[in-house]
Amino acid sequence: MLLTKEKETSWQELLSPLPIPAAQADEHLSLLWENQEADRRFPYLRLKDGIPTLLSPNQPAYIIKALTKGDQLSLPCGHPASPSCTVHLIPMLEEGRLSSVLLLFSEGWPAACSLPERLFDPQPLSARLRAPLAVCFSALHLMGRESEEGQISTYCLSAAENSCYSLLRELTNLNALSSYLGGHVIESFVCADLGRYVSSFCQAAGRLLRPMGYQLSVHVPAKPVCVSFDPDSVSMALVNLLDNACRYGGDQIRFSLHVRDAMAFLTVSDDGPGLSPLHTARIFEPFYSYHPDGVDHSGSGVGLALVKLIALSHGGAALADGSDGMRVSVRMPLSGDQTTSQPSVASIDPHNRFSTLYVGLTCLHHGRREEN
Repeated sequence: MLLTKEKETSWQELLSPLPIPAAQADEHLSLLWENQEADRRFPYLRLKDGIPTLLSPNQPAYIIKALTKGDQLSLPCGHPASPSCTVHLIPMLEEGRLSSVLLLFSEGWPAACSLPERLFDPQPLSARLRAPLAVCFSALHLMGRESEEGQISTYCLSAAENSCYSLLRELTNLNALSSYLGGHVIESFVCADLGRYVSSFCQAAGRLLRPMGYQLSVHVPAKPVCVSFDPDSVSMALVNLLDNACRYGGDQIRFSLHVRDAMAFLTVSDDGPGLSPLHTARIFEPFYSYHPDGVDHSGSGVGLALVKLIALSHGGAALADGSDGMRVSVRMPLSGDQTTSQPSVASIDPHNRFSTLYVGLTCLHHGRREEN
C-alpha cells in the first residue's frame, strides 16, 4: 500500500490518538511530525540524525533507496537495536517521487512465564502485529469516509473492522496474561469509590451494548465503597467479565456490588444456561475454554484467567457459580483510607476507538449481526 501526498493530514489525524508510537519523516529521514506516544517513548527522535540513529545498524542510504522505489520496510530499531522493537516504514509518494515516510513503531519486552509448557511469550508477536493493525484501522476508516455509495459494502467494512478489533483484543489480553504470570505488571493504585467506578463503567458499556440488544443493569450501595485499585487493570477485568456474560449468557446482564466482612464483592451474572460444576471449576485456568455448542463457539480461555490474576494482584480472589445462569464474582479488600480520589476513566471511554472498553466490546457487534 502506497500513500499519496494528499492523505498526509488525514493520516496524522488518525494516528495521533493511537496507543502505538507513530512519526513522519521527510525524504532524508528527518523528523517532520510525531504523535504523543512516539514523543514519550523515543524522545531522542527530535535530535539531529535521530531517526537514522534509531535505525542503526541499518544503513540510511539503503533505506532511502528502497523507499524511493516504493518499497515498504520493517526493520529492528532501538539504541542499541533490539529484536523486540520494530519500525515499519511506509513511503508516501507524490507523482512517483518520495515526499515523506510514515513510521510506525512497535515494542515488546520478553516476560518469563511460570507455566513454560503451556504458555508462550506473546509480547514480541503482539508488538509486531500492532503496527500493521494500526494501518488496517486507518485504511478502513478512510475507505469508509471516501468510498462512493455502492462501491464498498458497508457490511464488509464492518466485518473487516470488527475482525481487527477482535485480534487487537486477544493480543491485549495475551500481553496482560503474560505480564501477570511473569510478574512484570506495573499497576498504579488509587483509593476510590469502587461503586461509582462500576456505575460509570456500566453507563459507558450500555451505550455500546444497547444497539446489540443487550440489557445491562447495575446495583451498587448508596454509600461509597472505598477500595484501593488500579483503574486500568480493573477496567480490563470488567470488560472480560462483561464479554463473557454477553457471549455465553442471554440478553440480561446484571452487575452488583455489596460489602461483607471488610471485603467488596463485585458480581456479574447472566440469564444463560450456566455450566456444570466440572467445567465451572476450571474456567479460571489459562487457555481453558468450553461452550455447550462446541469448540467453534468457545473463546480463547484468556479473559477469565486474567480476571482471576487481576483479583489476586488486588489482594482478593475470583469465584464462579454456574448452577443458575452464570455468576462470576471478584472480591477485593476494603481500604482503611476513606479519603477517595477520582480515578482515570480513559480506559472506559465509549467514544475512544482504542479504549479498553471500546476494543473489548466492539468485536461483539459483528457476531451479534451474524446470529440475527
